[in-house]
Amino acid sequence: MLKRRSLRRSRQAAKQRRNFKTLRCCVGFAAVIGIVWSLSSISCSPFFFIEDVSLEGNVFTSLSDIEPIIFEHTSGAYLGFFSKRNILLYPKGEIERKILQDFPRIKNVIVRIKGARAVSVLISERLPEALWCQSKEENSDCYFLDERGFIFAKSPLFSSQVYTRFLGQLSNDEPLRSVFLPEIFFRLSSFVKRVEEIGFPSVFVEVFEDDSVVLETNEGKIIFTLERDFNETLANLKSFWRENRDELSDFEYLDLRFGNKIFYK
Repeated sequence: MLKRRSLRRSRQAAKQRRNFKTLRCCVGFAAVIGIVWSLSSISCSPFFFIEDVSLEGNVFTSLSDIEPIIFEHTSGAYLGFFSKRNILLYPKGEIERKILQDFPRIKNVIVRIKGARAVSVLISERLPEALWCQSKEENSDCYFLDERGFIFAKSPLFSSQVYTRFLGQLSNDEPLRSVFLPEIFFRLSSFVKRVEEIGFPSVFVEVFEDDSVVLETNEGKIIFTLERDFNETLANLKSFWRENRDELSDFEYLDLRFGNKIFYK
């Protein structure tokens, strides 16, 4: 008889513990739901919504280009609960990547909070260093190159020689976002400028697959190679021109591909 009572009490105690655990789980679950609901309500409050966007550092890019990206990527909610338009929850990294993807002209971008309901987009734009052209024809399509050879925009037709024009193979079939002569263009462009300082204004710079380069100037063609050090090539040109410029006021070409042995016609 005593054993039966003891067993009954043990079963009742176990049942009470199970009921208590169930109750505690229900209370905990309700608390989590309440917290999520409260945070969701706060995140969706218009008081915290992004309403204003400003653009800084721009020269060619307009605010009307950037605003649609901001509001497109702040629509909707995380997990269906937390508004992306909330000033503290907006997808900063996602917006920055989309801006860089859509606008090759933009080199760097930082999106930051500016006030209680505003964000500021700070950008730096690529500046044109030269042109890459598909051919030497007057109406050929040309594109802007930055100082590293990155192609970021199609250029208008210029009536005069505003920029040095480069021709040669690109890293991609599509010009936009291609890089002309990766790791080399900066040094090549600097070399061409230094040649111009000697007195040879450039018209076209054509790079061939064998790494030979033809620099067409108003005086004649200057031929050199990417395989030789640019400083050495420039020193050879300066020395040769200093000694022979009086008798070479008009020349067809100067060939600098063979070190200090310069061939000309």
